Amino acid sequence: IVGQTGLALDLWVDPAERAGAKRLLETQGFVTGVEVRLRRKGGAVFWASFSSSTIAIGGEPYSLTTLQDVTERRQLEARVLQAQKM
Repeated sequence: IVGQTGLALDLWVDPAERAGAKRLLETQGFVTGVEVRLRRKGGAVFWASFSSSTIAIGGEPYSLTTLQDVTERRQLEARVLQAQKM
């Protein structure tokens, strides 16, 4: 969503996950494949692989961010682990 922040959109479920991703972005200039819980527009929570990098446009800093929904993969992994315990 161009021009909006995750904080303004109330995307982050866990403020600590946001703080960790923000800290990495500020110290490294990028974040790659960190799995976090986010909130959809309707409020449903999902797992996302979060990647972001800091870029400059016209001398102003911006974040270029991509998200990949990994909810289904995580659910399948949990089922496999549960089945292995039986």
